[in-house]
Amino acid sequence: MKKKICIVTEGFPIVEGLEQYLAAEIPFLAQEFEIDWIVDLNGKQGVEDKNGVRQFVRKNSFMFKIYAMLSRFFWLGELKNIQKNGGVSLVKLRASIDYLAYALEFSNFVSNHHSKYDAFYTYWITPKTLGLSILNVPVVTRAHAFDVYFERHKGDFLPFRPFIFSKVRLTSFISKQGFHYSKNKGFAIRNYSINYLGVTGPSNVNLLAVKSKIIHLVSCSKVIPLKQLDLIVAFLEETELSIKWTHIGDNFENIKKISEDRLSMRSNVSFDFLGYLSNEKVKIWYSNNSIDLFLNVSKTEGVPVSIMEANSFSIPSIAPNIGGISELQIHQENFLLRSNKILEDLIKAINFYDSLSLEKINELRTDFHLNWKVKFNAEINYKIFAGQIKSSISKVDL
Repeated sequence: MKKKICIVTEGFPIVEGLEQYLAAEIPFLAQEFEIDWIVDLNGKQGVEDKNGVRQFVRKNSFMFKIYAMLSRFFWLGELKNIQKNGGVSLVKLRASIDYLAYALEFSNFVSNHHSKYDAFYTYWITPKTLGLSILNVPVVTRAHAFDVYFERHKGDFLPFRPFIFSKVRLTSFISKQGFHYSKNKGFAIRNYSINYLGVTGPSNVNLLAVKSKIIHLVSCSKVIPLKQLDLIVAFLEETELSIKWTHIGDNFENIKKISEDRLSMRSNVSFDFLGYLSNEKVKIWYSNNSIDLFLNVSKTEGVPVSIMEANSFSIPSIAPNIGGISELQIHQENFLLRSNKILEDLIKAINFYDSLSLEKINELRTDFHLNWKVKFNAEINYKIFAGQIKSSISKVDL
């Protein structure tokens, strides 16, 4: 008989959002477990609970904030954590109380239902992970980037990490860099693994390029300041190469206007903004278009699944040396950008690509495809992870 788990997300499967790549993982989890869902849409209501999917909506945040301020979890544990991480500040106190209040409300939400599950799986380390840990139920969690790196948050701080790491049955870091960062913070992590995410590649992939006078560049992300897409625009302003740039992702109106204002006189450059595409439509688009290079110029990252996806279609990637990208990126001498010299190195990388013969480009495409196939293949990585979840929740009688 299969064990039953409850996956806790910030949107999936109701909406794709940040967790669209979780869809590739579910078939492998479903081979080992019965699955229910709790989805937190951050205050958005009106979704009917059905088919094993329940929505969590905060209703009494003020009351639970009072509980948090009076809680022993704050005064006997978290206050020491704050003192060890740069000292007490109003920002950190407020962050911890808000985090605990959220956790306590979620604990209350699941308290009458948790016994029917063998374990919970939180896709991110969030207050919900803390809430489940307070209930002392078996929890497995992924640890990505936003939920790992303190510097991404006000006060350079993330609450309750010592307590969470000590309670969670398995913390699955998506990069070695993220694990070493947490370890160097001095956290005692009860049980951990390093599990790269993965993507399901195309059934047929064309490893061969057709040398064209126009280099087709593609980027794929929601357009937010951290993605630094203005650096691509700056490159297009300078280059003498014939370039076509396509961006996939929503919230693009401002960068489109910037591109129109700054590139309108550049006859060697064209650009196109496709807006949001579902993961399945992105794959179809990759299959139907000839693409030379995938670009990532972000300020911060984990191990981007968007790069894995492009590589699976034999599209070479250029990306900065941030987060866990160096664990993903190959041909680093030419295509791994210095984080403080992104524009300068991007120009060099694309000029280098332009200088390659068709034979060398095809070798490059094969290398990137094989790297995906060996290290970031969903069929391999998610089968391993499902087995680790099963093992971790079987170590103690539930």
